[in-house]
Order: sequence, then C-alpha cells, then structure tokens
Amino acid sequence: MSNTARSGASTAGAKLIAAVKAIVPKICEEAAIRDAERRFGFAEMDLVRKAGVPAARIPAAYGGSDCSLVELCEVILQISSADPNLGQSIQPHFVIIDWLLNDATEEQRKRYFAAVADGALFANAFAEIGKKTGEAGTTITAVGSAYRLDGTKFYSTGSLYSDYMYSSAVRDDGMTCIVMYPRSREGVTVIDDWHGMGQRITASGTTQFNAVRIEADEIIPMPKWNAERNFVGTSSQLTHAAIDVGIAFGALRDAVQYARAKKAPAEDPYVVSAVGQMTVIAHGAEAILYRAATILDRTIEAYRNGTRGTDLEPLLVEGAIAVAEAKAAANEASLKVSEMMYQVGGASMTVRSHNFDRHWRNARTHTTHDPVAQKYRLIGDYQLSDIPPPISMKV
Repeated sequence: MSNTARSGASTAGAKLIAAVKAIVPKICEEAAIRDAERRFGFAEMDLVRKAGVPAARIPAAYGGSDCSLVELCEVILQISSADPNLGQSIQPHFVIIDWLLNDATEEQRKRYFAAVADGALFANAFAEIGKKTGEAGTTITAVGSAYRLDGTKFYSTGSLYSDYMYSSAVRDDGMTCIVMYPRSREGVTVIDDWHGMGQRITASGTTQFNAVRIEADEIIPMPKWNAERNFVGTSSQLTHAAIDVGIAFGALRDAVQYARAKKAPAEDPYVVSAVGQMTVIAHGAEAILYRAATILDRTIEAYRNGTRGTDLEPLLVEGAIAVAEAKAAANEASLKVSEMMYQVGGASMTVRSHNFDRHWRNARTHTTHDPVAQKYRLIGDYQLSDIPPPISMKV
C-alpha cells in the first residue's frame, strides 16, 4: 500500500487521501478491542466525517471533492486496512451518491449533496429475506399528497452511524423506487441484531418501517433497474473489492509489526518468504483494483459527457468485467493473506488477546457478499463467448 497519494490524483483527491492516511493510526489503535467487545466506533467514524470522506464523490459544483473512483478506492482501502467495519459501514453511502448522480432530479441532488457536503452520512436498508436483488416486499402507499412506507429490511449496513437512510420499495403503481428518509423519522426502527462472526460492528441489523411518512420528493423511481445497464451496481462492487483489499493490507501490517517486535521470526527464512508472498498477493490485488477503477472512471466520464445507448454499452461491459476481476482478486487476497499471517508468528499469534483472527473472520464474512465463483464464470463467459455480464449487478 503506497505511502503517498497515487499519481494522477486531483488536488482535492490528494488532500482527502492525505487526511485519511493521517487518521488511520488512530482508527487502528483500538480496532482489535472494538471487535472483541463488539463496540461501535462512533469516535472513529467522526474522524472519517471530519476528514471529508462523505463528500468524496460529490461534484465540486455541489461542494464536494469530486474524487475519481481510483481515489475513492484508495480512501476506502486505507480505512478498511485500519478497520474494515468502518469501510463497510460507509460503502452504502457511496452507492446512493451514484444513484443520485444517475437518477435523481436536480432539486434532489442539491438538497442531499448539500447535506453530505456538511458531513451527513447515508446508510442503506435494502436487502430482504427471500427477495432477489432489486426486488422488494416493502411498500410505498399514497396517502393524500404524501406516502407511507411499510415493511422490514434484513440488512441495514452502516445504519447506526448514519443521518439518512435509503431503501428499495414498491410503490402502489408497481414501480420499484428508492426512498430517502432521516434515520430519526417517526416509524423507523433500527435494531442492532446483526450477529455475524466477522464484520461484527457494521451496524448491519434489521430496520422496520411502520407507517413512515414519505414526501413525494423523497422518492426516486427506478423504471429501468433490470432493463438498462448502468454503472451504479458496478461501482458498488468496486468499493466492496476495496474493502477486501484493505483487509489484506491490515493483516499484512499486523503480521509485519508482530515479526519486527519479536525479532526472532524475522530471522527465519520461511517467515521472510511468507511475508514476501503476502506482500505480493496484497499488492497484486491492489493493482487489479486500481485498474478496474480506472476503466470505470472512463465509463462514468463518458456517461457524464452524454454518451448513451449502444455507444455506452461496450464501456459499461468493459467496466463490469474489470470490476469482476478486481472482486475476485480482492476476495482471494483478503482470505489468503489473513490466513497466511499465522506462518509469521506461529502458535503465539493465536493468543486471544491479539485478536488477529478478526482479519480472517472479517474477510470470510465480507466475501460471502457474493460468491467469487460467480465472478470467475462471468469473466470466463466473456473471454470465451463474448457473453456480457448480467445487467443488474448485485450491490
């Protein structure tokens, strides 16, 4: 993981990356303790806010840093190397930023981007048990000039850290929509019942909606969710990959620090070889991640410049395949490096007080988000038969 902002970074992007790197040591300090005690990192998330991370992808015209995806990936990677719980908790925030850029009205962009520029965070309450991606049993029903939101969401990643939340829901005319609302709104109940073995403090529990009032301008219709390829799901997958690469670097950092402190392991040629292999694996995944981000940046730039339809389709497909490669590489790197770290210190590294196993638990839990076998199949289909990936990528 480089110690300076990547070449080609914008002035605002370089400034943000430097600000994030400055807070990484502080986030690292009690990461193992937070995991062991299942204690949320509210103070650490405040550091993330104050560094300007929420506004990373907001266009400069709306008061944001207008970072590229390459820059955003470095930001998320850095945060996740310190504590992937925080990296995953902010990931849904950037998904809704893309949706707002892609589908919202200008008035919606102005309102929500202004809030984000002031430090507001969004979280999602999206997935439902028994529903496929893009499907929703949660409903929006017209009540006079407004609407009411009813239903239950199983995953609500980042919810307890957030100011606003967004959910998929079906309007009474059958349209699938995104609904935006303050987390504190009456009728919204966020339940801290997530109990995964890893990523334990991502605030990914249940959210319930009981006659929640929704204004008309808090709804974003999504008529082409499964019919027209776009960059929202793909960029979401990219940031998930950045989390996994961050986990790999976090495990590598702890292994190296442990070996340096003990001195004896660093003199063992097998330990030295293991650290070398772990470094190559982590940097390889990092390089593939940034390659995918570069390709997708070009695609989004073309979209913003008005490219549409058959002219945009090849760019979207290229970006989706590149991101599938990055996701597969990140998956393998996070699991391999977090498992290999025990070759550095042996049995002494398994002492519970170190809590080094959190790296593998975090990697194993987060990489179940979507099966890596699916990514390899998509890549293989495209290479062998020119079959493009599905239009709706899992987010």
